[in-house]
Amino acid sequence: MWKAAFRCDYKHIPTAEGFFKHFVIPATWADARLRCSLEGATLASPLNPNIEAEMKHIIQIYFTSESEIFTGFHATISQGNFYSIEGTPLSEISLAWAENEPNNVGNNENCITFNANGEMADRSCNEPRPYICFRSAEIKTEVNECGTIDSEYKLDQRTNSCYKFHTVPRTFTGAHFACSAEGGHLAIINSNVEATVLRELFAKYPSGTMFGSFRKDFAFVGFHDWGETADWRTIHGQTLEEAGYKKFASGEPNNATTGEYCGGILRTALLCDLWCERPAPFICEKKRNHPHICLPLEQAAFRCDYKYSSEANGWFKHYLIPATWADAHLRCALQGAKLASPLNDKMVTEMKIIMQKFFNPDSEIFTGFHATFSRGNFYSTEGVPLSGLSLPWAEKEPDNVGNNENCITLNVDGEMADRSCDEPRPYICFRSADIKTEVNECGTIDPEYKLDKKTDTCYKFHTVARTFSGAHFACSAEGGHLAIIKSDVEAAVLKKTFAKYPINKILGSFWRDVAFVGFYSWPQSSDWRTIHGLTLTETGYNKFSPGEPSNSTPGEFCGSIYRSALLNDLWCERPAAFICEKKRDFPPILRPTSNKGSCSDSRPTPGHREFFSQINGEVEFHESRRFDITVDYSKMTALSKTHEMRPIERSGHCVQLIAREGIIK
Repeated sequence: MWKAAFRCDYKHIPTAEGFFKHFVIPATWADARLRCSLEGATLASPLNPNIEAEMKHIIQIYFTSESEIFTGFHATISQGNFYSIEGTPLSEISLAWAENEPNNVGNNENCITFNANGEMADRSCNEPRPYICFRSAEIKTEVNECGTIDSEYKLDQRTNSCYKFHTVPRTFTGAHFACSAEGGHLAIINSNVEATVLRELFAKYPSGTMFGSFRKDFAFVGFHDWGETADWRTIHGQTLEEAGYKKFASGEPNNATTGEYCGGILRTALLCDLWCERPAPFICEKKRNHPHICLPLEQAAFRCDYKYSSEANGWFKHYLIPATWADAHLRCALQGAKLASPLNDKMVTEMKIIMQKFFNPDSEIFTGFHATFSRGNFYSTEGVPLSGLSLPWAEKEPDNVGNNENCITLNVDGEMADRSCDEPRPYICFRSADIKTEVNECGTIDPEYKLDKKTDTCYKFHTVARTFSGAHFACSAEGGHLAIIKSDVEAAVLKKTFAKYPINKILGSFWRDVAFVGFYSWPQSSDWRTIHGLTLTETGYNKFSPGEPSNSTPGEFCGSIYRSALLNDLWCERPAAFICEKKRDFPPILRPTSNKGSCSDSRPTPGHREFFSQINGEVEFHESRRFDITVDYSKMTALSKTHEMRPIERSGHCVQLIAREGIIK
């Protein structure tokens, strides 16, 4: 006897003769229909008593009591003519209507909902609601070697991955949506071999085989400019270099017309930037046996301001000061970590412990789960789908208020909610011990930091352009600060560093002969000081390029250098390259075999004294400024409550206070 087969994230119900999958995160009717279709199913409709019974059962178990779910019945083609996705007219269904329904409010209620009592209502198709997908067992299909019923996915033995070329063009968001729904993701090129695989795949689809008025020599793949500042990363958060392939076509990326922030390939498999909102073909990839297994690394090492958890097999650092999801993600990424997600029971336990110790009881923290690429497709920053988790939702969640809640939060009870990504929240960064890394002589896992013996300081040149504020953010997150030139010797070091990056090595349409460093006009009145408050003369280097500072156009209040290492004033809000510096022993490095999570003393630097104290209040600092804090004076020498100091967080509860000689007595 023939047996039906389908994706195992669908549940087979023999009485209903089909497979069901429910979605609690609300979506518009169009998005719900599209997702079901791309998964090889249809938006479920109560076409017979058995399907109706199963739909009511799912609503009662998984949805709130007042939930109304979308059905496949709609009148989006012509008003008032309601049909199911399969073509069954609504007039043939004998279900009851809810009280005062249908009423067609505003002459705009063209979709039919279904509640736990088995009653229907007409509703707006654009108001997000939960839904159920259904696939009939009468549809005979075979699961192929790619673990899917989709015959267009083909396995390539060279990469052990499956690929599908989509000739129906979509926007970048739509392409991401489609690949996600099919159980994969937009193709990420990890090697020259994989680039060859995609080039050969593209060649199978000459322009004549694709119908429509769109450019047929480009295809979307899985990378984009995360902050629209030439920070090109894969959709899983890696830089192209980390992913293993960063070969752009000549002259690319060029943002030739505004909006080219999404990644694509030419037929040569060389990379290019494409318009995100202009439909194009695209390539999906999926693993044949996802998820894969990772083996742990015994002697991993990471920053001491992260606390190691052997149970969760990784390092954690929490942030009390709320940030938007984008800023939280960026800070964690710049530190070599990820925005923490409750991916397994041990991660959930550790995240709940941190929240219970350090956060308010009613706090919700951002997790790495987001749907910022395409609505409703929630993945962690590692690429794990939210559908793979079994965590409960908070009461009346998810509700997708305003169709704009694209980030997932976690509360102290281990419950999730969908929230706006732009509403600032606290968060936790996490780095897995499975990631094999070597700590270099600069005391960091970042290989781009290089030690210069002449200054005994490490430097990194950032080719991804940022505003002055963004550059300061990046250097701080990496454990350093924007480079401060203290001598002619150090100026020569930065000149040499800059020379290693000629214009053709810096991608993007910005001025590539200047780079931000650590000084600016504090009150915007030609009082040029370092970001640590010293005048340039006090610092030891005050050599401006002839005619500078000029403030030639309004807004040149931030400091930079030319390739000559002579100083220049630059527009603060226009992205530019920048140079970070860090001490080789900060932040200290912790191995899991040493005193777990403790703050170790770092070697004092000349002209500074270092003090450590438990903070009695929940405070966190990120830049030089005047501030008031409450400290345990028994652990410190005489100190007034207000001083010009630079506190640096050393762990979740330790802070290092650094003051210039003469301020602390």
